Amino acid sequence: MHNDSKPRVYNSPPPFWFLIRRAFPSASLEHQIFAFYPAIYSSVPVSADLMEHEGTHLKQQGSKLGALVWWFRYWYSPGFRYRMEVEACTAQYHKAQTMASREHVKALLEKMADNLSSSVYNNCVTREQAYRDLANATYD
Repeated sequence: MHNDSKPRVYNSPPPFWFLIRRAFPSASLEHQIFAFYPAIYSSVPVSADLMEHEGTHLKQQGSKLGALVWWFRYWYSPGFRYRMEVEACTAQYHKAQTMASREHVKALLEKMADNLSSSVYNNCVTREQAYRDLANATYD
């Protein structure tokens, strides 16, 4: 994938789906989007701000081998997973600012904090910490 090209989106499970389900029992193909270099896997339409979020994960992964290492760290290190998500959520937030109302963007920040502190990410942080970190990152 070139930096200036849009990643392909597949309506199928991502590679190693069985491992994702073991590491994240609440993972759902119906409600979640997955980035596995060089593509995005989603059964739902991917909005521009979510594309920015998932595109950030693809950049973090960098290559197919990089994706394997990235996912291994993502599965087993709550701190790594949290740092990767804060970076991706920040990119998503900035994209949303260019295309949505102030109220929508504020609601997005709340939703991202809720998600980061939920079983979706194996409860890797409290909601208060997630909101504080996202608010600090998005206002830099």
